Amino acid sequence: MNDVREPSNPGIHKIGVFWVYTGAVLGVAHPLGLGEEYVAGLVDSPLEHVEIWDSAFHLRHGFRELNQVEYQCVPRGRVLHARNLGALVYLDRSLMDKQTKRLIAAFFGFSGRAAVWRADPHYTTSQPELDSLFDEH
Repeated sequence: MNDVREPSNPGIHKIGVFWVYTGAVLGVAHPLGLGEEYVAGLVDSPLEHVEIWDSAFHLRHGFRELNQVEYQCVPRGRVLHARNLGALVYLDRSLMDKQTKRLIAAFFGFSGRAAVWRADPHYTTSQPELDSLFDEH
């Protein structure tokens, strides 16, 4: 793991993990300087969805029904920083619409048009995709 230094650009986006529920972004966004660079040029958040979901009840404030739901049942993703690209977002395919991208971009402080958006099967909430991912037919 490399030490990650905060860029001199004050407009740099934040990194972290998120969920999107009924048009609201629930997540933790933190400065790039708190990230980790496991792969050269790619700064990721050390936060894990399961740990945040279980410990940060305030994220679900106002959505009591989510207290009975597991973290993987709500569409989610994470924002990383690619040194040569800027914001790199991995997310559930169901979140790839323009409005949701705008919400995520605003939450993490970057331009949605300038980001790279990638659907990631690890974040899917689709049961057929999950079955395929884990070879459960």
